[in-house]
Amino acid sequence: MPSISVSTPNAWAAIPHVRLGISMGNPNFTGERLGGILDWVQANGKTLTLQVTDSLNHHNNGGNRDAARALGDAWLADNAPVLARVNYTLVRWYDLTGHPDFALNKARVHILYENHQPFAHAVNDYANRFATRRPGRDPAASIAFVLEEAAGYASVWRGEPHIRLYPSKPEQWWNLAKANLAAPTPAEHWAKFQFR
Repeated sequence: MPSISVSTPNAWAAIPHVRLGISMGNPNFTGERLGGILDWVQANGKTLTLQVTDSLNHHNNGGNRDAARALGDAWLADNAPVLARVNYTLVRWYDLTGHPDFALNKARVHILYENHQPFAHAVNDYANRFATRRPGRDPAASIAFVLEEAAGYASVWRGEPHIRLYPSKPEQWWNLAKANLAAPTPAEHWAKFQFR
């Protein structure tokens, strides 16, 4: 089972809760690698929320939310043996889009995109880089993906203090969205992990 190391321990050591965002199709979040992450969570005495961003992927498949949600069903089934070893709270993407504040957050994100040039630039840059890596991908779908993701996470950023484990640094659009939507103090503390 691979193990992980996590950056900036001084920023997260006292925080008791981890939110692990599961990116569909990312090999870091399945099988033995997922097991290594869960081992770290347990070894550090943290509670865990699994954030399965399944139906958000309707932006990647022409708008089919049912097919996107099926990705989450398949991920849960494939990883059931590893997940059975730990206690966790499951939050799927429809839980966030069903949050009472989602409509307001979505409007706030669109206003931010229209009026805050650094955020718009960061979103567009990310969308163009994503499209370049996937020939035939429409950057507009990636922009819509990012705006929905920011709206979904806005309530999380204002919620329970937590560590967000992820295998890369946050994108600039994420930092700008969080800074503008979660004032005065975002609840999230980003911690980059890597496999040893």
